[in-house]
Amino acid sequence: MANIQVPTKLLLKKMKPGQMLSIRIYNSRQKRLQTSFVIKDFAKNIEDISNSHIADARCYLDVYGNAASLIYLIGFGKNNKHLYDYWFNYHSKSINKHELEDLSHQDTVEYLLVDHKNNMINVINIPNILVEAAPQYIKIAKHKHWTSSEFDELQANVMKDFKTCRGIWDYITKNDV
Repeated sequence: MANIQVPTKLLLKKMKPGQMLSIRIYNSRQKRLQTSFVIKDFAKNIEDISNSHIADARCYLDVYGNAASLIYLIGFGKNNKHLYDYWFNYHSKSINKHELEDLSHQDTVEYLLVDHKNNMINVINIPNILVEAAPQYIKIAKHKHWTSSEFDELQANVMKDFKTCRGIWDYITKNDV
């Protein structure tokens, strides 16, 4: 953990248990900025993730109407017991577009595991499956412009079709998307 700059406590306080956020941090070992994900959950879940040594990721690019999203899912433990999602919205004011650029080139992604009391417990590094998907999404997003309400409509449409993020996961796995 000494090689990365820990996100601010303010960010961690805003997160809810079970949530995953992308952030851009400085990696002193590699001497560059990188995109990482913070996962905040209850201490028992964070402990399970840290001890399982099993991680699997999926991504799904969806276009609905004028909006597009890159949905990123990461599962930890046997049968991906602990599943987290992140929906990239290229035109959101809160996303740093450099995060997607980073993910187009990073070989691995670091996950900063934080318990519900905002204590950094562990950092897990896994292969980056977004290397191909992030540039595809950027290419689509640069040619489309949508509002936050159009993006919300996309999310509602996806969730209507799949019901849960586990449904999206199962669809990706079954259809080798």
